[in-house]
Amino acid sequence: MKTHPALAVLAVTLTAAALLTGCSTPNSAPSKDAFAPGIEEPTTVSLWYTYPTLFDGTIASIVKTCEAKVKNLTIDAQSVGADYNELDQRAQTAIASGNGPDITLEGIGNVEPLSDLPAVNNLSKLVANSPDFSGLSSFLPLAKAGNGVQVGIPYAVSAPVLYWNREHFKAAGLDPDKPPTTIDELLADAAKLANPATGRVGLSMDYALSNNFSVPTIMANSGATVIKDGKPAFASDASSKLLAKLSTGVKNKSVGVYADNSQSSQAFDTQQSSMHIGSIASLPQRLKSLGPVFGTTKVPHAADYSGNYTAFGSGAMWVMYSHSDAKRRASAEALRCFAGPEATKLPFINSGYLPGSTSALEDPDVQKLLKEQPARQAGIDAMKSLAKLPAFGGRDGARAADAFRDSWVLAFAGEKSAADALNEAKQKIEALNVK
Repeated sequence: MKTHPALAVLAVTLTAAALLTGCSTPNSAPSKDAFAPGIEEPTTVSLWYTYPTLFDGTIASIVKTCEAKVKNLTIDAQSVGADYNELDQRAQTAIASGNGPDITLEGIGNVEPLSDLPAVNNLSKLVANSPDFSGLSSFLPLAKAGNGVQVGIPYAVSAPVLYWNREHFKAAGLDPDKPPTTIDELLADAAKLANPATGRVGLSMDYALSNNFSVPTIMANSGATVIKDGKPAFASDASSKLLAKLSTGVKNKSVGVYADNSQSSQAFDTQQSSMHIGSIASLPQRLKSLGPVFGTTKVPHAADYSGNYTAFGSGAMWVMYSHSDAKRRASAEALRCFAGPEATKLPFINSGYLPGSTSALEDPDVQKLLKEQPARQAGIDAMKSLAKLPAFGGRDGARAADAFRDSWVLAFAGEKSAADALNEAKQKIEALNVK
């Protein structure tokens, strides 16, 4: 996922595109039968996606599956742009000129800005009136905006988990089969695992509000939250206590914090970190680079937290832009197929993403892979606990996210106490135009 400054660029792009369309009514309204099942005549649906290295093979398999399954459907899939933001910019430009894609594969983190774009089809009725999407019930809320628009249909979802290196645990005298379950245990183990002489830290994590959502997840399982009712709620006692503990670990060089998830992941993959809070989607590549020396489990919680476990989901979603009723019906049929177990199992098998629907969990190929790679189970266990990250909206949403992030940086650097850093950020955000 991209950082919030990038989302700010996306928001500006989408606003400009909305003006180009000349539409003032949010989300084009299809006719009564536009989402009706079946395609009456051969129809080609254009599909745009990005990150070809990640998605090429899986999307080709999904297209082959659905073209064979759905009568009269042809899918013209092509990789466009270097990332989600470039894909969006090019898609909105094409839509404004009347040559846009029917379906795009977007980042779930872009739900809110996309929901305000008139060209985006509201898929609420499609989802409500079709049993094909019932298996996606755990994931659909992640692709639904705060204004009620069902922006997308989840392609695949990731969840943050705790990775730990079994060999490092053994060398430090820790039980390699007993990862930490509480924040206090996590930090105590990190102190034992760290080796300042070699630069190895006991725990690596990023502090971005986006990416794998590790910070919001560890906060939620400490009884804290980032946003409540559209307002900053992160300056609580629980948040201050958590940040103070992590800052002590940073000061003692047992905890390594990074601006980006890729840096935090690299520390673990190069064995310069013994534990890592990161995305389950990294697991297949990690198996190739490290082998089965690591395990995965849920993100630790505060010892005094008794609430339900929460894992904020990230990932990708299918978004529909079709305008004509014929194209809408064909695109809706494609999305019904994309939501089925034959298609939703493919991202899980080909990558580390969670299967897009619970029905795919019963597939023999999925069951076989879980037996061969038991480290994937932590992600499966998180499926029932997935939640949509509350994001700062409004004109200054990106600035608000930056202020929150900067409060953690100041505390980690020892420039301010955790409480002072969080309270000052809260005051800054309250003066901004956010919702």
